[in-house]
Amino acid sequence: MSELSRPAANSFDVSVLRSRLRSSGRRYRLGRLTTVVAIGLVLGSRLSSAQSSAAANRDQWGTAAQVLVMQNDLAAGDTIGADDFAWTDLPTIAVPADAASSDPTGMRVSVAVAAGEILRDQRLVAFAPSALGARLEAGYVGLTLDVDADIYVVGNRVDLFDALDAYLVVPAAVVVDVGDGQITVATPAAEAPNVIKSMSMGGVAIALVG
Repeated sequence: MSELSRPAANSFDVSVLRSRLRSSGRRYRLGRLTTVVAIGLVLGSRLSSAQSSAAANRDQWGTAAQVLVMQNDLAAGDTIGADDFAWTDLPTIAVPADAASSDPTGMRVSVAVAAGEILRDQRLVAFAPSALGARLEAGYVGLTLDVDADIYVVGNRVDLFDALDAYLVVPAAVVVDVGDGQITVATPAAEAPNVIKSMSMGGVAIALVG
C-alpha cells in the first residue's frame, strides 16, 4: 500500500516573510525619523522665540528714559514744589506708561506719594484751589459729617448708613479731610442727594471699615 502524502499544516514562503519584515523596518525607521524631525522643529521654534524675547528685553533695558522721581514725601492734596522731584534716567522697561513727562511744579497730588516713587499723571491735579479739592476724583463731591469720636484720619474708608431705616447709603467712602468733630468724605455725586436726605431725616451713622 502506497503512503499518502500529507499537506504541510503551516507552510509559508520565507521570502515573503523577509520582504514583510524589511518593509516593517523601513516604516518604523521612517516613523521614528518623522517624530525626531517634528520634535526638532518645535524645539527650534521655542528657542527662536526665547531668543527674540531676550533680545527685546536687552533692548528695553539698554534704552533709558527720563522720568520724574519724587525726592520728598507728600500727603494727598499737597502742592508739588521744585525741590520735591528730580529728573532721573531709568530703563524704559521700568517706566510706567502713565509716567509724568512735564514739569509738575505748582500742581497738587490727589493721593499720598513717597520719596523714590515715579510720579504718574493719574496722581496729579492741575487745577485745584485747595488740598481738599485735589483729593476729590472726578464725579465725586465732598460731604462734611459730624462725628463724636476722634478716630478718623485722611484715607480711612467708612460706610454711611441711614440712621433711621438702617440701610447702607454709600459703601467705603474715603475720608478726605478731618476737622474738629467733623470729617469730610468723598461721595459719588449721584449718591450725594441720598446722603443729604438721610442727614436731614434721622441722620447718618458712620462705620469705620479701613
